Amino acid sequence: MEILYNYYYENESGDENNYSVCLLFNQGDKHFLFTGDLEEDGESRLVDNNKLPKVELFKAGHHGSKTSSTEKLLNVIDPNIICVCCCAGYNQYNAAPENVFPTQAMIDRVAPYTDKVYVTSQVDESSESGYRSMNGNIVVTSDRDGVTVECSENNTLLKDTAWFKANRTMPDAWATAA
Repeated sequence: MEILYNYYYENESGDENNYSVCLLFNQGDKHFLFTGDLEEDGESRLVDNNKLPKVELFKAGHHGSKTSSTEKLLNVIDPNIICVCCCAGYNQYNAAPENVFPTQAMIDRVAPYTDKVYVTSQVDESSESGYRSMNGNIVVTSDRDGVTVECSENNTLLKDTAWFKANRTMPDAWATAA
């Protein structure tokens, strides 16, 4: 486990999300990147100040917001699997629909890299809690045979979920891969 250098460990940011601790887990030639809630500027500085490898897994930045999982970072890490920790469709701050996690902007940016995108939970007005698992707990296992994903609820890719089909637009990269 490597704690990556973050410019904002030593400098002030106008956005507290840029203080996120960034971790890179290495297993031989396999790499797994966690950037917390870094925003665009924090991700840019992460790329500028670290030698980042291609990664098997990227835990999407800031719950799949439009201000993270930027092209600059994605171009360097070229992720194979992306996990988004959020409640898809939950509008905690009464945001415009395009700002509800995971955002269309983030989806459009990650689509050229992979369609292996998993999301932990989603809004469900019919449940007592107001949400339910989408993929649930997302467990990524790596061994000499490769990297696998097993989710506690199901292994359905984001693009194939009913929530996605009702609330997002299929990116061209995913539409042509189908």
